[in-house]
Amino acid sequence: MSNGVYEVYVCKYDGVVVYVGQGKCGRHKHCASGCSHVYGLNELHFKGDKSKLEVSVSVVASKEIALEKESGLIKKYQPKFNKVGVNDDRYDKAQVRSLFRTDFLNLLKEKQATQGKKVLIKEIFDEFMKYHNHSMLLEEGLAIRGHGKYKTAGLLKMSSAISNIKNGQTSSKSAHVIFIDLLIECYQKHYDVEGIVHFV
Repeated sequence: MSNGVYEVYVCKYDGVVVYVGQGKCGRHKHCASGCSHVYGLNELHFKGDKSKLEVSVSVVASKEIALEKESGLIKKYQPKFNKVGVNDDRYDKAQVRSLFRTDFLNLLKEKQATQGKKVLIKEIFDEFMKYHNHSMLLEEGLAIRGHGKYKTAGLLKMSSAISNIKNGQTSSKSAHVIFIDLLIECYQKHYDVEGIVHFV
């Protein structure tokens, strides 16, 4: 049995568990350092609201106990930044989301549009994917929020696109309409349901 003092730590962002880890005492400090081995935590450090990140630490007597406790917490919370010990279902979701993104970008490449328009469409899509997670797409369909919701979330290109579409300030060849068309096509393929956009 290993000797020494170990810890198990839980990283939460905005109240949601995003990572569980273990190690020798002090190991948890990487979570809020900006130079973590966990890429997602670094993104939160530099792009998120640091005040929403909290780390709770439990000290245990051995590495064996730390590993056991870490495993139990990962199974319980299924944190999005952990790669080991999560349910296969979570990876199925991640795979669907990844393929959804890849197909959208491939369709965009084939689309006859200016390079500037393609860049804008990709930026709108990236913002859409930041807001709409797998569960939302599965349960709600293509439920587009009002432009104010996206604006509040700092997704300004998505906000502008929705505002223009709802106000009829687009043509059939506009970046905003092409974005919606490609979104519907990819959604139908990967979520196996009719891709009807509805505004909520």
